[in-house]
Amino acid sequence: MFVVGVLKYGERVWALMRADSCGSSSLSATSYKKDFRTDGAHHRRWYYEGHGIIKPLAVAYTLLDVPKQMFEGPTRYVKAINPRARPYKGVFMMDVVGLQLSMMFDLLYTKAAVVHTWLGLFIRVISLAFTVTALWLFFTLSDQDGYSRVDVSVTKVLLIGAVILETMSLLRAVFSKWTAVLLFESACHDPLLRYHHELSACGAFANLVGFAIVKVEFYGKAAMQLLLRSKTYWSGCCMQQHSFFKLCKHTTGSKIAEMIGREDLWDSMFYSWTTHAPEFIIERVVRVLGTPTDSGSTHVTESHGLNALRRSGMKELMQLLTRTESEGEGERLTMRLELDESILVWHIATHVYIQWLREDYTVHDDYSFRLRGAVEVLSNYMFFLLATRPYMLPYPVTRERYVQLCYDTRTSLNLCSTFHLLRAIELQMEALMREDPFIPTPDMSPQPAPRSINPTLDIGCQLAANLIHRDNDLNVTLDMINGVWVEMLCYTAYRCNENFHAKHLSGGADIMTVVALLMIYKSRDFF
Repeated sequence: MFVVGVLKYGERVWALMRADSCGSSSLSATSYKKDFRTDGAHHRRWYYEGHGIIKPLAVAYTLLDVPKQMFEGPTRYVKAINPRARPYKGVFMMDVVGLQLSMMFDLLYTKAAVVHTWLGLFIRVISLAFTVTALWLFFTLSDQDGYSRVDVSVTKVLLIGAVILETMSLLRAVFSKWTAVLLFESACHDPLLRYHHELSACGAFANLVGFAIVKVEFYGKAAMQLLLRSKTYWSGCCMQQHSFFKLCKHTTGSKIAEMIGREDLWDSMFYSWTTHAPEFIIERVVRVLGTPTDSGSTHVTESHGLNALRRSGMKELMQLLTRTESEGEGERLTMRLELDESILVWHIATHVYIQWLREDYTVHDDYSFRLRGAVEVLSNYMFFLLATRPYMLPYPVTRERYVQLCYDTRTSLNLCSTFHLLRAIELQMEALMREDPFIPTPDMSPQPAPRSINPTLDIGCQLAANLIHRDNDLNVTLDMINGVWVEMLCYTAYRCNENFHAKHLSGGADIMTVVALLMIYKSRDFF
């Protein structure tokens, strides 16, 4: 047991010593650029000949330097080389990104860099063997009469528990995705196979290993799925939610927070909740990223809703939210609102429009239901970022407009729910279409304001009036709103602080990290 203790604590020291250089560890695949030569003589074909989960796992490992560079930041400087002559499918790259985030969690928050090596596996085998030997020696010890029976029983229980823990540790290491990668890596570094023409033997051996692993996965399906697909975006990616209208319903905050002047922060944190990211949102992100940029469009990294507005063809929306700026000898169309104000305006308009849909239309088809749910989740997520995590948004965005909006509505209105706001908008539809300021109704405020309560609220109500007044297919309007939110998400993810990506992996990957990786791979023609 002393030897086991030395090995365990020695491994911890080893892991801490290598923590600052995990980027060059054996798990990093830092040499992938050299391995994928364009001449084809040394092409690692085994990375793309696997089946099932082996293929995305191998690609995820091979390109692991991409998320590492992204975590170091900035995102726009990340380099990636696509070794294939043709791109992958978007669904395949979604699997790759999910596995890469799981790997990055292992590298940043566990001892994976030292555990999943031949020496790390050897330490676990020796630890298990020595622990079993210690248990066997204790059970066969003839002279136990000189000790308390309670002490002997406790010692036996502790040794049995140690054997169980060591066995679980060894099994987790053996059936880990890192072990599968280690076997593949060893197959392609075999000296007898290294110089074979196009590494055909290496590919055959790697496929044999992959076939064996897939068989193990077949017979232990539940265990292998948990091990190989742990912490991927569809199971661990979370989206924080926060709604302006839910906050307005609860006008009484914490007395202590009010005394110290932090009532707004208390409200924004206390009335937030978490939901898992729907796959539908990721699919829409892939679709937006795959949309070709024509001469009149703005690149997705520079557009936070402009392209979706262009495609809508609604002149009233364009007039309300965009402006034309001179650029050289020509003109350029830009958004009139900054990102923080756009989030507030579209959040108000989205919730009012969805309230109108719920009252006047019954959704029967699955697509409309999923689209409406995705729009609402994205709206609440971006509003949460502005309210509680403005550091994730690109500089110089702050939460000042959010605080001012909350203050103005609380001091000027008795209530501000989507139902009452919708009724007021319907009563003054024509005035709002002319971009007149919003006037609260008597049930919202006993004394209607003679002037604007808040300019952001005015624009939000004007936008909601335009959406409700629009005579078009509901799915088309929802598609346009969803496109605006997806473009805002992509715009934010591309400029998000790199420290955030690593920080939030411990609680499940945030959708912002998934989108940022997908944008990198799309910009490098991976799909």
